[in-house]
Amino acid sequence: MLKPNDKVALISPASQLPAANRELIDKAIALLESWGLRVEPMLTLENHFYLAGDDATRSRALNTVLEDESIKAVFCSRGGYGCARIVGNLPAADSVSEKVFVGYSDISTLHLAFAANYPQISSIHGPNLITAQFTDDSAEAEQNRQSLHRALFSDESQTFNIEFLRNGTASGRLIGGCLSMVASAAGTPNLPDLNGAILFLEDVGERPYKIDRMIQQLKNAGMLENLGGVVFGAMHDCSDPYNDLKAVILDAIGDLNIPVAFGLASGHGPLNFSLRMHGNATLDSTSGTLVVE
Repeated sequence: MLKPNDKVALISPASQLPAANRELIDKAIALLESWGLRVEPMLTLENHFYLAGDDATRSRALNTVLEDESIKAVFCSRGGYGCARIVGNLPAADSVSEKVFVGYSDISTLHLAFAANYPQISSIHGPNLITAQFTDDSAEAEQNRQSLHRALFSDESQTFNIEFLRNGTASGRLIGGCLSMVASAAGTPNLPDLNGAILFLEDVGERPYKIDRMIQQLKNAGMLENLGGVVFGAMHDCSDPYNDLKAVILDAIGDLNIPVAFGLASGHGPLNFSLRMHGNATLDSTSGTLVVE
């Protein structure tokens, strides 16, 4: 957990900041400062193609904050794409200090690598900060801020009401994030052991057949054989006029004989509740909940 006066960093390990979002930088920093945090921005406004600077620049900033013992939390500016290009350059595990790392979407690539290699990092699947999802004046953005604040400053367990597509009860380590990033990590050393895990998957703008294809990639790679359970996010804008996404998901993984839940409001979409990753979580269809310790 964080405490007032902790030093935190704000970095851009993935996509460049669009011009329209740059006016949100000061607002995001001010919001963190209103929580009593000391913010060190390490952002670049330059770009390399669609990236927030070249790989060396982004990798240097990431490794610096990971190794700096004075930095207690790291927040990401946005997702998009880019973390896969630098995840192979992470520092040795014994040089990384304890800290919290916050982000989602493409940042899931880093969360997965941390789960596999850095037990001293506490990952939170939550908002990227230089976005309307975190800085907007809407009721949803305010809920996102409150959820992130609780995840950072409170040690209370998190309880989420959720729909179950396949009933059952399971407990295990909560691992996952953006489905596209999880599928891309298959076959690499940066996908942690999923045996007994509660696998969280969310995505945006992917048609049901593409969701099915990515699930099959994980199945064919043998990654889903010993899962404890699966919980899907709201899967914002993952639809077509002809297919029911829930039915497609159940057809793809119903044979695993584990609880399958759907609709957790974490990830892409107006609501992005913060999840403490890599600790213990429990799916329970009797109570209709996901509980994250």
